[in-house]
Amino acid sequence: MKILSTITQADIFPGQISTPAKQMGELRQAVRVVLLDKDGKVALGFYPPKENYPNEEYELPGGGVDEGESITDALARECLEEVGCKIKDVKELGVIKESGVGKNIKHDQDTYCFMALVDGEKGEPQYTEREKQDLCEVRWMPLNEAFEKISNQEPGFSRSRSMICLNEVRTNKPLSR
Repeated sequence: MKILSTITQADIFPGQISTPAKQMGELRQAVRVVLLDKDGKVALGFYPPKENYPNEEYELPGGGVDEGESITDALARECLEEVGCKIKDVKELGVIKESGVGKNIKHDQDTYCFMALVDGEKGEPQYTEREKQDLCEVRWMPLNEAFEKISNQEPGFSRSRSMICLNEVRTNKPLSR
């Protein structure tokens, strides 16, 4: 898969001293998807403001690849868990290599990015207890609105990777619906 970008702590937080690579720990694999419904709207996870994060936050669906799981299996699982949807017509966008500390979390991650269409009807997300506590919900919106919502967020790895993925879809011909 082609490399879309490399994001480091210094890219997000200029002037901050980067965490040495030897302190980052094991490389984590993750997936993210620009998921489009039949109306061309994009699924975003929405997190309302809370005590330690005073701003609302939007994020593309996705998460970590479990041990023994393929990247495509992780993508399908994350779409069911976070959006409640099966997927079809999956297209590789590329990989984003991430390294540094964001929100006090050591971050050494390869994020495999995709675009896909909803297969069938939208269902209900199967949120983790943490996502339920964070009052996460799915919001569907036009691609340009999704890009605008994310571009207005505080700097961070999530914001950077989501903007890269959405921009990749905006600048390339989308999947047919």
